[in-house]
Amino acid sequence: SRRRHTRSASVSWARRCVQETAIKGLKLFIQKIRACNNLKQEEECVDVELAKIRKYFSNKGLTGYDRKKCVWKLVYIATLGYDVDIGLTEAFQLMQSPAFSEKMGGYFAFLAFFNESNKELMDVATNSIRGDLLSMNELYQGLALNTLANRPYKHFVEKLTDIVVKIAFGRTENTYYI
Repeated sequence: SRRRHTRSASVSWARRCVQETAIKGLKLFIQKIRACNNLKQEEECVDVELAKIRKYFSNKGLTGYDRKKCVWKLVYIATLGYDVDIGLTEAFQLMQSPAFSEKMGGYFAFLAFFNESNKELMDVATNSIRGDLLSMNELYQGLALNTLANRPYKHFVEKLTDIVVKIAFGRTENTYYI
């Protein structure tokens, strides 16, 4: 018989997944940014990296790891205060990945880049979040619930409230959410 995951087993699995997101290229990019002596050097470094990322994204055979690496770099660039006008489509692809570390990167990028005015992608986002809410994977549900808590857009509230209520009140004593 299959043993039900206990809290400690799930938490250690979540920690392992987070550790797997360590990306060498991202670390090197952050080191390069921190080594800049002035704003002009930083802007040049960001511009070069954005050009590399655009080139990566134009490649049809992009692996999940490369997509994740580029999206995390874009999240970092956005946190530095730069406008990021690429990467949302790749973030959605990562949100739909079965690999937790890729899915987590997609959700973080979604939170960093998406705004409610992007009507054509709102349904894509809603469907992706709905899929994770309905999944039996508690970590996926946790990512989706976190996203809804941090971006309570009217569209999400209208389309996903029933599912969130069922999750909140339908769990057993052994089930928990991040």
